Amino acid sequence: MSAQPIIPRGFLLSASLCGLKKEGYDLALIVSKTPAHAAGVFTTNKVQAAPVVLCKKHVRKPIRGIVVNSKNANAVTGVQGERAALRMAQILAEELDAKPEQMLVASTGVIGQQMPMDKIEKGIRAAVPLLKPEENNAPKAIMTTDKFEKKIYRQIIIDKTEVRFFAMAKGAGMIHPNMATMLAFIITDANIEQGALNAALKDVADRTFNRISVDGDTSTNDTLLLLANGKAEQPLIKRGSKNFAKFTRTLYEICEHLAMLMVKDGEGATKVIKLTVKNAADKNAATRIAQTIATSSLVKTAFYGADANWGRILAAAGRAGVKFDPARTTLSINGFTVYRHGKLDRSEEDDLNTAMKRPDQTVILDCGYKTRIHDVYWFSDLTHEYVSVNADYRT
Repeated sequence: MSAQPIIPRGFLLSASLCGLKKEGYDLALIVSKTPAHAAGVFTTNKVQAAPVVLCKKHVRKPIRGIVVNSKNANAVTGVQGERAALRMAQILAEELDAKPEQMLVASTGVIGQQMPMDKIEKGIRAAVPLLKPEENNAPKAIMTTDKFEKKIYRQIIIDKTEVRFFAMAKGAGMIHPNMATMLAFIITDANIEQGALNAALKDVADRTFNRISVDGDTSTNDTLLLLANGKAEQPLIKRGSKNFAKFTRTLYEICEHLAMLMVKDGEGATKVIKLTVKNAADKNAATRIAQTIATSSLVKTAFYGADANWGRILAAAGRAGVKFDPARTTLSINGFTVYRHGKLDRSEEDDLNTAMKRPDQTVILDCGYKTRIHDVYWFSDLTHEYVSVNADYRT
């Protein structure tokens, strides 16, 4: 297996400077030399950006390329925005001698502004000659308020053949299921059937990107795309097989890594909190309780202030609208039990207060129903800087 990060066989990437940002790369291309199977997961927001609408139509067919821009969301832009998204697909298709329906489009940035197509067209045409089998500044080009690039390489062995993965993402604000203000792109040279690819991505997205929260907002543009072009040429991966399980595990590791980077890069975030709700009355209760706690501004600001305010956590759980009994419940923060079956435990308060200053925090809420049903969420704290970043975003 290769020790060096290598882009999957048959894929090329590039970036260009369109002038959408004041400085830096703002347009990226991902291209497969041959048609690739594609799978996608998209925002659940009823206000869906033009690129999302286009992708949902095109993703059912074999795909040759993806064009991504930052700084302009092309959302709430009406018919003109739809035409702009389609034109982006057409321009890349022309350059690749392919069909527009073989192209996917993703955008991120300010909502409600029309896409400056003169800049976009120049950017796409400038990026095509720069395509190389390397990341080639593409992760930089998709960033908006991100502080750092989010990317990961993986190589695994399937039937004695090296299968390669590369993924990149952006996201730091408006992160909340389902999904986050995030764009994520995964490419692999695995030879996998279409149905298996769809199943793997949906399963993994539900357990990673749909389990993170920075600010409780769900974007108009959330897009997760997975392309597999089969260039590894190992025996076909079929749903339900051992190789499918191995593929899905690797995909989970990739998506979990990217999701954690998003939470760590949450706008103004200083802490990442892993929340586990276990022994809930049922699966819906576990998810609703976890989601309510993870999006509570009072809980998030308490973590920012290094305040072990267990009452805010219990109060959030109690308003989740599902079966919950505080008399059954045990709450632990950073390994210290603070509340058990209706009673406060202050025995380790000093040690807990010290632990609250760490950048990585854990919360375990045991609902006490002995069901073994659990859910896990990751969220960030909420800081003064978050307000500043978003108040100044358009300037």
